[in-house]
Amino acid sequence: MLLGIFLLAGFPPNAAWAETSSLPQPISAREAVQFLAHPHTGLEIVDIRPSDEYADYALPGSENLDPATVLADDTLLTGQAPLLFVDKDGTRAFAVAGRIAPKTSRKVMALTGGLAAWWKSQELDRATNPAQTPDSAPAPQNPGK
Repeated sequence: MLLGIFLLAGFPPNAAWAETSSLPQPISAREAVQFLAHPHTGLEIVDIRPSDEYADYALPGSENLDPATVLADDTLLTGQAPLLFVDKDGTRAFAVAGRIAPKTSRKVMALTGGLAAWWKSQELDRATNPAQTPDSAPAPQNPGK
């Protein structure tokens, strides 16, 4: 319980603890960009938002699955590559990742702040580095809907 309070307050866990814990690892938007820049890592991204939101915008290479489907199907437990859960604001992604992490030896992660934080990070990068174009999908009209 106390650990959950620290995670919700934004205090990252000790790296050694994260390697041995059965809790999901929080991943910032910037860290997710680094993972996506290196496709050889085999990162598997599961977007648990409703399908209409997923159709509007999504991370490159992500798969849209309903949270109930994720929890009922053991297929995601058997990979070797890291597994990243994303949603709109990070809350449901952490909840689903928290249920999956103890059941698998895979590295299970959740995007901190969700896709709202992802797009904010992308917009900040574009503002500070206008010559660079991101490798992600175009920004949605209303990412916080």
